[in-house]
Amino acid sequence: MPINRSSHTCSPKSLERLWQSSIESQVSIPKFEWEYFVSQLVECRFEKNDYLIRAGDVAQNFYFIVEGLVRFFYSTEDGEEFNQSFAVENGFAGSFHSLVVQAPC
Repeated sequence: MPINRSSHTCSPKSLERLWQSSIESQVSIPKFEWEYFVSQLVECRFEKNDYLIRAGDVAQNFYFIVEGLVRFFYSTEDGEEFNQSFAVENGFAGSFHSLVVQAPC
């Protein structure tokens, strides 16, 4: 899944507010759970055409897209690529199923 990113940076507090508003638009999280969740977050930066995960890998992370676009695609044996979906800013990307069950995606 390549991700296109600029050199945009956010402060840790502004990232926390962004994540919180995105997540709490879908579910209410008690303060003590939110504080634990935030303590586990790590900011990652990717260059254009980097992969978050490849077919057959086991996911180790799940991503929140601050800026950019993630393309989910699959390839045929002869190298032809087909788009499956896209993840946009303020959205999530990765293989949640692979992450939870620790099975290849």
